[in-house]
Amino acid sequence: MWHCPQPKSSSSNQIDASAKAAEKTEQAFTKAIDSLGTLLDRSISALSDRFDEVKDRVVSGEGVNTGVDKSSSARQASYALVIAAFAAAGTVLFLIVAIATHGKF
Repeated sequence: MWHCPQPKSSSSNQIDASAKAAEKTEQAFTKAIDSLGTLLDRSISALSDRFDEVKDRVVSGEGVNTGVDKSSSARQASYALVIAAFAAAGTVLFLIVAIATHGKF
């Protein structure tokens, strides 16, 4: 004897649709988190490169300033530290905004 499949009820259809929507949302969220992780890695790498560049400039500038007050090289080092701190703070602020807006900016 052949049985015809019974049509799904509207609540069953709604549950299936909700499950599919939740799965798509989860996949999109995971993709956004992965892209933020990649962005964080790139930002940290760029910040590290810039910090190394500033540090190298400060170190190489010490030999050039022969006869100049020694405090100028200390001042240069503190400027480099301030610049690096602002760059780090900017990166952190950017990441906080990116996470808070779920990458929709």
